[in-house]
Amino acid sequence: MRGVVSASRLDASEGREAVPTNRAVKTFECLECGKAAVSTAVNAEFCCSACRKTWNNRRLVRGAELYDFMMVLRFDRGRAKALRLWTLMWRLVALFRDEDWRERAGRRSWSPAEQVLDKKAFLHAVVVHRQRRRAR
Repeated sequence: MRGVVSASRLDASEGREAVPTNRAVKTFECLECGKAAVSTAVNAEFCCSACRKTWNNRRLVRGAELYDFMMVLRFDRGRAKALRLWTLMWRLVALFRDEDWRERAGRRSWSPAEQVLDKKAFLHAVVVHRQRRRAR
């Protein structure tokens, strides 16, 4: 349900006095509550600050749990293998998705990978490490 209408048309359709403006109004579905919303901001994703805060807080909590597991996987591989962390992480992610279906009517609770990579373009860079010479 995304689209762009002029602000004056939107005001007139809602029974308010039309205010001429050059700014386009974007109609979109709130990522958190799923309700239709309008905004003049091109990158608007939420209908209100409460929805934005709820979305970000959920991501912070879930991300912190996965972060701890990922650090163990990367830097303490023996322990990660003994704990079967990959299996536990996939189980945790499945629980997140089940929660989304149950409490959010199936709406996704993550950002598309392309959107994240746009913010972290440096991840595509290739870093070449020189090998250290061993002391003889």
